[in-house]
Amino acid sequence: MQNYRFIPWNLFLAMVPYGVSLCVALFYRAAPRLWWLTLPAYALWLLFLPNAPYLLTDFSHLVPKTPKQIWYDTTMLSVYALTGCVLAITSLALMHRPVREVLGWRVGWLFVIVTLYLTGIGVHLGRVQRFNSWDVLAQTQALLAELGDRLFRPYLHPHTVFDAIYYATILLVGYVVYLVLCDKEARSLILGGTR
Repeated sequence: MQNYRFIPWNLFLAMVPYGVSLCVALFYRAAPRLWWLTLPAYALWLLFLPNAPYLLTDFSHLVPKTPKQIWYDTTMLSVYALTGCVLAITSLALMHRPVREVLGWRVGWLFVIVTLYLTGIGVHLGRVQRFNSWDVLAQTQALLAELGDRLFRPYLHPHTVFDAIYYATILLVGYVVYLVLCDKEARSLILGGTR
């Protein structure tokens, strides 16, 4: 039987960016003029955000077994992956709003696109290169070298670029669907209206 002991830990890591985004949203609501104080929280959020869509990649642990067991494992991993995507999308919505309100609609969407692309690179670094979020402290030099090489010489890493675009697209489609299904205020994020 397949061992899925990694699931609780990965779910916890996926909830970290959501928790950070809730704190930012509460602080921004209480003191919108002091938005700049949330910048370190944005960095922490971006560091942990790839952990949420990373759950999509855990289908790699699915191994051939009895049909009943495959259905069970596939359903479990699907719910698990969907949870990660919902956490990432909801978290992004909470972080997008202050950026849009302070810097404008266009910068807000630039923030979304860049964030999702970086998140895709983060998922790739986690699944393929086997880096973790805490490697920013544990293996700072190695992680920054890998990230810098992939950002500034993408032509040498087509697999990374493909993965980044792939995961960014999945999340962007999910985010737009989220906004469409939400209230009028959230739809204004797409249309560029005022709050």
